[in-house]
Amino acid sequence: MRHNSETPKNWWEFAIETAVHVYNRTPLERTKWTTPWQNMFGSKPNVNYFRTFGCLSWVWTPEEIRNNKLDPRSQAMTFIGYDNGTKGWKFM
Repeated sequence: MRHNSETPKNWWEFAIETAVHVYNRTPLERTKWTTPWQNMFGSKPNVNYFRTFGCLSWVWTPEEIRNNKLDPRSQAMTFIGYDNGTKGWKFM
């Protein structure tokens, strides 16, 4: 994942965490095409929030952080993974 997205070498940890997150929501043949998430919690996982690791994203900047009304309302960032316990994303 990290090589295909051409992200820096020191982001390997984010690539591993993202790969584990996606793997736990992928059907496996050895479990009769159920996901590890399904086996643990009993319901199918929602994967609508999945994004491509290392893709360009425009992240909204709250008004409190902007210096004045002419500052941009979003910043270009790189998607680096998912926030644990939520359907949130991490950006760098």
